[in-house]
Amino acid sequence: MKILKLHETLNNTGGIVSFQKDLEKFYSTSDNEYAHFRTGKVENHPLLSNGFIRLIDLAISYFIFPFILLKRKPDVIEINSGLDFKSFYRDRFYLKITRMIIPKAKIILLMHGWDEDFWDNMVENKPNSLRFFFDTADSVIVLADQFKNELINLGLNKHKLYVIRTGLDIKLFKSDTDQNFEQTRILFLARIEKGKGIFEFINAIPLLLKFNPDIIFDIAGSGSIFSEIQNHDVVTKHKDNIRFYGYINGEEKINLYKTSTIYVFPSYTEGCPVSILEAMAIGLPLIYTNVGALREILKDGVNGILVPIADSHSIVEAVKQLLSDPIRMKEMGRLNKQQAENDFPIEKIFNELEHIYLQ
Repeated sequence: MKILKLHETLNNTGGIVSFQKDLEKFYSTSDNEYAHFRTGKVENHPLLSNGFIRLIDLAISYFIFPFILLKRKPDVIEINSGLDFKSFYRDRFYLKITRMIIPKAKIILLMHGWDEDFWDNMVENKPNSLRFFFDTADSVIVLADQFKNELINLGLNKHKLYVIRTGLDIKLFKSDTDQNFEQTRILFLARIEKGKGIFEFINAIPLLLKFNPDIIFDIAGSGSIFSEIQNHDVVTKHKDNIRFYGYINGEEKINLYKTSTIYVFPSYTEGCPVSILEAMAIGLPLIYTNVGALREILKDGVNGILVPIADSHSIVEAVKQLLSDPIRMKEMGRLNKQQAENDFPIEKIFNELEHIYLQ
């Protein structure tokens, strides 16, 4: 079976790219033949940072794509998309063209992101356009039961909807050591964007340093407001307690997890974030918000502590609560490791995807 996967270049950063790279490890052992077609932005490209050039690049991709379909004649086309303005309006073209050129091919929509504000706006103002987008695909994969139920309420056939979580290569994150208690290090590892809760994390720092002046705050990731965060008043005032790493991956990222005490993920909206799964696989207790698949895979008080969105004071109280009870933190870390090993190994996710391809 020939499978054509549409997704962003694997030279980009972020959890979706990490997920796709982990899946690639199994292509050589599969009976299926895999190929890729790039969609979306290319990070750190000297030309594609210009908005006009990006539009030209998109137009070229739209022009080339039909010829790729005719040449490869794939049996399955997997479109990796997200429920946000850019992805929705970009990928509906690929859906339409695929259906026109190879009407018998199976089209799978794999939805990584789910912007709930965008969803609510589309349901209210353009429900038919939203329904057509999903109805064009033969199968739709989402990351949470909540998203599946919302699609059913929109009118989609429940038999074409699947819930598959993100996964990761568990063996890379296995650690025989417990989380770091000797030096308290609080980790924020995500894109440096407002929607990831970086300002709430930064604003929690002064209050936490009053509780324990020796805490180290590690901030890893890149993004559009990276420079703004580096020059934030809190960072300037407490620079001896704050470390910036930029975008990291591989051993450097794994080692940063291993030296951390708590992982803080105060995001506003998510699908099923890879970084949460990585922190679980290492054995870190979590401070997290009630977004996306986290509503379903995490339990407050078991995996970590749930905090409201955009609430620095709740982050402060959650960190203080965990640091005051090392035994509880250790048990959370143990349970997180166990859950990651049972539920999120990438080979399990790969097999679930191939099962959908073959149906």
